Amino acid sequence: MVRDERPSSYHQGFLQVRQLNSGDIKAVCAMFRDGVVLEMGEQVVAFGERGALSEMRSLKCVSLPVESAWSRAIHEHGKSTSDKPLDPSQPVLIANFFAEAGASVAVNDAVELFGLLSFDDPMLPSPERGAGDSPPAISAFPVQHDEMRLNVLLYEDLLHTHPALPLDKTRILSMSREDGFSFVRVRESLMELLKFCLNGDALGAEYLLLHLISSIYARADDQAIGNFPLNLTGMPQDVTFVKRLLGTLENILTQLAVFPMSIATLNSALMAPKMTEVPGTIDNELLPGLLQLPKHTHLALDELGMDTGTLNDTGCRNLLALQKLVSDQKLDFNFLFGQTIPFLMDIPVLVLSQGKSLVNCRCIVPLSPNGAAVDCAALDEEIIWQIRQYLVTVRFLDYEIPPEMREAIVNKFVTSRKADRSISPDDLHQQLELARYMTISHGEVVLTQQRWDEVLHLESERSRRLKETGIR
Repeated sequence: MVRDERPSSYHQGFLQVRQLNSGDIKAVCAMFRDGVVLEMGEQVVAFGERGALSEMRSLKCVSLPVESAWSRAIHEHGKSTSDKPLDPSQPVLIANFFAEAGASVAVNDAVELFGLLSFDDPMLPSPERGAGDSPPAISAFPVQHDEMRLNVLLYEDLLHTHPALPLDKTRILSMSREDGFSFVRVRESLMELLKFCLNGDALGAEYLLLHLISSIYARADDQAIGNFPLNLTGMPQDVTFVKRLLGTLENILTQLAVFPMSIATLNSALMAPKMTEVPGTIDNELLPGLLQLPKHTHLALDELGMDTGTLNDTGCRNLLALQKLVSDQKLDFNFLFGQTIPFLMDIPVLVLSQGKSLVNCRCIVPLSPNGAAVDCAALDEEIIWQIRQYLVTVRFLDYEIPPEMREAIVNKFVTSRKADRSISPDDLHQQLELARYMTISHGEVVLTQQRWDEVLHLESERSRRLKETGIR
């Protein structure tokens, strides 16, 4: 993941080098390397027409901040791995993009890089030679000591982080058409798994499933279209219940970050990245925040440990950052002198609470458990694997609303609003979002009357529960 960006610099693509004894001149490529080491008796005489300066981008990259244990195990070729999240103080890799490449790569992006790795300083003498025998070296750009650098040859944006699926959308969808994979069957298995985790609550499981496949697919009028934060309220004060639910989500998602909300954690955590000055230098560095996550990382806010107390200034800022992420899918990066810059995010947020949450979610579902739960470890591993594939694949399905359905939806909304003035355009917007996710969750690409009726039924049941519990 790209965590920060250094100021742009310039590099020399080619050098004209003369052999002093023979007088021969040759062109030496200076790209994709830290510097050029001259042979004995050589001297740079010109840069030449081909040696025009080009911009070079240097990005600070780290491993994915959070990654599920099963995903890391595949990346590590089956090696043993712990369930602990990656250390936020992990080493930083400086990725250098030459010849104006990497212009589309931005902070928070997840990228796959291939290039030439180096650790040493190109200006230092080689360990095989004495300092007096070392030929002169010309640094292609400023280099800090003890810095891990990658001179990038190839790169690719990660559309997803599933370690066993291709990055190409067409190939992902073609895999879903292979024998043995059925959207309907996998959806049924996932529903059963989520119902077990919620002690038999089918309504809560349905909303949770739609939440898990949600993502931002457009932005209009400063709104994140596709944003579907979910608040499951009425959670039992049972550590086992929550642990089982979060453990199941971690077992089927590639990336799940969990933040236990309490007065103490809100008052002490650094949610949003913050720019600070590096002591003894004129440089600045960006301290990573807990919410600086690549797109499609799922975030679970556990409020069951929330106690009474007073939020300090840090706590209030953190709560505002969480609310802005949930509502607008934006995260303000705090730069020097009080300046903030909003970065666009795509982080599905799940809030677990007993009562009304501190973080306002557009969709609140009071739970109504009515059955026993079973351990997800008892499920067939092939089914779990297909569920992991399903949660990635459905995001790439196309979707459309046919003209006749558009007309029927508008007419129904107008009629319903005349009968009940409390119905707002926001309600219609949520119904349309749910209709999209309901449709693609079945592997379909066109909204039908059946799927629309299923959404209206879900919203009716949810409204009934909200009235019964008195939550607004």
